[in-house]
Amino acid sequence: MEFLLAGVALVGLAVGTYTDIRTREVPDWANFGMILAGLGIRAAYAADALDFSILLSGLLGLGVCFLAASAMYYAGQWGGGDSKLLMGIGSLMGIDLPLRFVLGSLPNLLVFWLLLLFTGALYGMAVSVVLSLKNRDRLLAQLAPMVRQSRLKLAAVVGFSLALAAFGILADPYMRLLSFAVAGIGVLTMLLWLYVRAVEVSCMIKDTPVGRLVEGDWIAEDVVVDGKRLCGPKDLGIERKQIALLQELAEQGKLVTVRVKEGIPFVPPFLFAFILTWVWPLQQLL
Repeated sequence: MEFLLAGVALVGLAVGTYTDIRTREVPDWANFGMILAGLGIRAAYAADALDFSILLSGLLGLGVCFLAASAMYYAGQWGGGDSKLLMGIGSLMGIDLPLRFVLGSLPNLLVFWLLLLFTGALYGMAVSVVLSLKNRDRLLAQLAPMVRQSRLKLAAVVGFSLALAAFGILADPYMRLLSFAVAGIGVLTMLLWLYVRAVEVSCMIKDTPVGRLVEGDWIAEDVVVDGKRLCGPKDLGIERKQIALLQELAEQGKLVTVRVKEGIPFVPPFLFAFILTWVWPLQQLL
């Protein structure tokens, strides 16, 4: 059963990776297909073995991933496709009972989540660097005013870090190392935040024709027509009825383009993390 479930997950992730790179969308049939396949396969094996825990494992994995996916979605970190994909993974991988959080015996789904965070961070930084190199003129033009606007915050962080470093000089070796580390991390975090924001504004926000909008697109700025707000960043992705209304206004000549935040294709880290979960003997290292 494990190989069958893993095979379905690999196919679903491969399809999702391909479509996400090509169209920035993950088809619902792939996501819901993974969810139904996971529960269906588990139900069949549970009935054959008269062991309800097999199905319960899938339901528990689906439920936990639903909560995690909802948190990521409403935090604005993931789109709907990524969130439903995680639910499909939860259904297929499941969470076996009783839970054991001991070294070498972590649940596979937890290992997958940790690897997803790690590979996702590396992937996101790599894509950001590539985008900044391809659009370095726009990035530099955006970065300079952002640094000026944030100079008070930057000065506060640098001042605090210098004070902390000065305290570390007078402390014992352990506290000195800790103070220097925290001071350095503080400055680097502030600079990284400015860099990521500049990349986002200069490379990932574009004017998109109304006719090319798709459900789930993240609107970067409020769309206001005739004094009425139609959609915006707070909507957590544009809906079909909103797109239909915008298209009507476009036909009337009242609207041409909408500023959309284009997220990077994030399904590839799902595929990388899943492969590592099964191929790399991580359980022996944790």
